[in-house]
Amino acid sequence: MKKLSIVLAGVAFSTLSLGLKTAQAHGGHLHPDSGHLPSDSGQSPSSIDPRIESNSIFYGEARPLGNGLVRTWVRLNDNENPTDIGVSFTDSALFGLPGESDDVGEYPLKLPLLDGIDHSTFEYELLFPKEAEATPFTHLALNWNPSGHAPEGVTTVPHFDFHFNLFTPEERHTITADNLEDFLTKAYKAPPVEFLPPGYIAPPMAAEPRMGVHYIDPTSPEFQRPFDRVFIYGSYDGKMAFWEPMVANSFLLTKPNTTDLIKLPSAYPKSGYYPTAYSVNYANGEYSVSLNGLKYRSVPEPSLTLGTLAFGAFSAVSFLNKKRKQTA
Repeated sequence: MKKLSIVLAGVAFSTLSLGLKTAQAHGGHLHPDSGHLPSDSGQSPSSIDPRIESNSIFYGEARPLGNGLVRTWVRLNDNENPTDIGVSFTDSALFGLPGESDDVGEYPLKLPLLDGIDHSTFEYELLFPKEAEATPFTHLALNWNPSGHAPEGVTTVPHFDFHFNLFTPEERHTITADNLEDFLTKAYKAPPVEFLPPGYIAPPMAAEPRMGVHYIDPTSPEFQRPFDRVFIYGSYDGKMAFWEPMVANSFLLTKPNTTDLIKLPSAYPKSGYYPTAYSVNYANGEYSVSLNGLKYRSVPEPSLTLGTLAFGAFSAVSFLNKKRKQTA
């Protein structure tokens, strides 16, 4: 029955793809609508699917999600630089998702949460297409939370966590809680303060295996209204680990088209194209969650300090003196 649902989902995804106007062998664009503002326009991205009216969309491998399919993508501009990076999934993907008592094996991988309320998450790991390599994001860990997770009464509703990971899959897989004390020590080891926006904090019970610790903005609207979406940062062992939109299933079912600016840090861990906004969109039978308005952020190469230069000069003098003594 599961195989049949995947086959049917594949047919649906293929049918949807026939509605895309292929502009190049590597991509396509949805039927014309009002255009998405370029990331270098100086304006906020518009609240429509960034893939609409673009002929430079590159996709990752499509994989099952619920009764549908999911795939990552990146959008490039005319200079072949990334402007948007995201994930899209078909209508039917929101149905047939695993429940709290299910366990379907390695895909999706069921993980117990350490949030103190004994809930579980289901992880779907997806690679980004190679055309996204100018961004810092290596892969997506999409987590389906059938009962939500802490903080209780805020995000304890069915929702998705979209982890845009800076670690490689192999690095992320080593983040385990086999030694809980060691895990928590590394998880709560803060990254350089400039890598996080002002006001973001790591609350208690916010560290999870295969993720790290989650930083939230206590002034975010979800603390004043029923949770629908929020943006989170993550780190592990003093290094930035992910940027994460979190989106409620109930919000997706409204077929939204929203774009929110991201509170940004003052510095970045490595050079690359980083987002300035994130969007939740619905168009032509597909949902899309994406990071938008990508801007290039450069990280200066480490410079030689006076101390380093002095040590080098001292070493050189010592070496020459030793040589003179040997030849005397």
